[in-house]
Amino acid sequence: MKANNDKQLETFVDGLMKGTSLESPSPDFTKTLMSKVLVTDVEHATLYKPLISKRAWWLMGAGIIFLIIYYFMNSAGTPTDSWFKSIDLGSKADDFFKQLPVVKSSVISLYAVVILAVMLFVQIAWLTKYFSRRTQF
Repeated sequence: MKANNDKQLETFVDGLMKGTSLESPSPDFTKTLMSKVLVTDVEHATLYKPLISKRAWWLMGAGIIFLIIYYFMNSAGTPTDSWFKSIDLGSKADDFFKQLPVVKSSVISLYAVVILAVMLFVQIAWLTKYFSRRTQF
């Protein structure tokens, strides 16, 4: 059945193609197209615009630094004055650090993590160089 449909489709397309003539571009098609391509501004064609602006990064960094300073300045007082009371980071951090010596990992796991980190940094450096070369003309 599929072969029959294919034959019908092929005869239909052949009938359509017989009724049309072969179109060809004008003699100066390449020249016209290249003149339009050369007019486009290369610098604006690959304009880099980061997702997060430098100002936003600076504001986030300043906010984090402010929170750290605020926490340490208010931790000297009573813990009830702090708005970190509801989070109770002290007891959770103590529990985490008490269980940390219990966690054992093999040497192979340590090697795998170190190799993964090295490969990640090498890949980041390589990709940065690759994309900076690619955007330069």
